[in-house]
Amino acid sequence: MKKWKLLAVALATALCTGTVVAADIIISAAASLTNAFTDIGKEYEKANAGQKVNFNFGSSGALLQQISRGAPVDVFVSADQETMDRAVFL
Repeated sequence: MKKWKLLAVALATALCTGTVVAADIIISAAASLTNAFTDIGKEYEKANAGQKVNFNFGSSGALLQQISRGAPVDVFVSADQETMDRAVFL
């Protein structure tokens, strides 16, 4: 349960502190987070009428590679610190 709350806070913070004005939000997240983030996304959509959360789940390294090649993304969530550290330099 603690991990769920931490993920919810991380997603809410990322979505609410940015300048997101479009109706769609694109989140690339590690496949291990699929269940938790899908649930969080549904709750976010219920609380924010007109906004849609689109997910791209996969391995953290593959997602980072997609982003480095120009794939659109608003939020990136890695399963490991090393990949997040590499993402900082993109």
